[in-house]
Parts: sequence; structure tokens; C-alpha cells
Amino acid sequence: MLSPSEPSPERGIGDSGERGLSAWMDRYGDAVLRTALFRLKDRQKAEDVYQEVFLRVYRCEVSMQDIANPKAWILKVTLNACRDAERRPWWRQAPLLSRHSRETTESVERTAVLAETNRELWRAVSALAEPFRMCVLLYYYHELSTREIGDVLGVSEGTVRSRLHRARQLLKATLEGGGDDA
Repeated sequence: MLSPSEPSPERGIGDSGERGLSAWMDRYGDAVLRTALFRLKDRQKAEDVYQEVFLRVYRCEVSMQDIANPKAWILKVTLNACRDAERRPWWRQAPLLSRHSRETTESVERTAVLAETNRELWRAVSALAEPFRMCVLLYYYHELSTREIGDVLGVSEGTVRSRLHRARQLLKATLEGGGDDA
């Protein structure tokens, strides 16, 4: 928790300048980078989007106090920046970087099994069509409610629930070997 003397993301960027931006980056930077990486499937492009998002936040004319849900708002800014990056002429699809499991005190066999399961799940989620993939990311990774996801993606809450249901069906079929492509 931030102390009262530290800049708070809820206080806004304009009042606290670089310190305010730093607070936003500390609080939401990881979520922004992971969302961009998940969407763009390229680390360098995700890092470019990360920088673009925080430039947009810094230049934002809206008072940060007026934002009801800062995390949902910054994720929406992130997704918009990803869409802008995809529209650039240099855009090319790149292979998704694999995630590396953290070293644990568990047995090597258990770690290997967990890592392979994680890679399989990551590949299956990454293979989903973008609307399903983004709903899964925002719901399970960022723990946003279906209402918040609807706000971020600009769709109704019912559409979010339908996409999550369909994504679960597709993932189940893929992971059980059925392989219904998204």
C-alpha cells in the first residue's frame, strides 16, 4: 500500500508528474506488459506498447480521480495501443515466447510435468481467436469481473460470458485431444 506522501495512481498524473507516473508503472506495469505480450505475441512489440501506454497515461487529460476502475481503464488503454501497433505497416506475426517456470524446491519430475502442462495450456489459450483469448486473459489472469471485461472490450456483459463459455469449450476440446480450432 502506498503511503500518503507517495504519489498514488488515484491522485492523478498531472499533479505529481514523474512520481505519479512511476506509481502507475509500479502498480500496473506488469499487467500492461503481460497483456501486451499476450495480445501481440512478441516481446519487443509488447515493450513498445508498454512505453506507449504510459506515455498516453502521462499525457492524459482526464483526472485520474474520475476513473472508477484504474486497472480496467489502463488495460483498455493497453488493448487500444495493441490495436494501433497491429495497424502499423511493419506489423508481422511472431511466435509466442515460451514462459519459463520458476525454480522451486519441488522434485525435478514434478517441475517438468508442471512446466509442460503450463506450456500446453499457454499454447491452447494462445491458439484461441482473439475475442476468446482476451476474455480468458482478463478474467483468469487479471481477475476482472465480466462487467469490467465488457467495459474494457466495449461489449456487453452477456457477450463476455458467452465468449468465456465458448473459450472453455474450445480449451477443453483442444486439451483433451479433440482439437476444435478457434
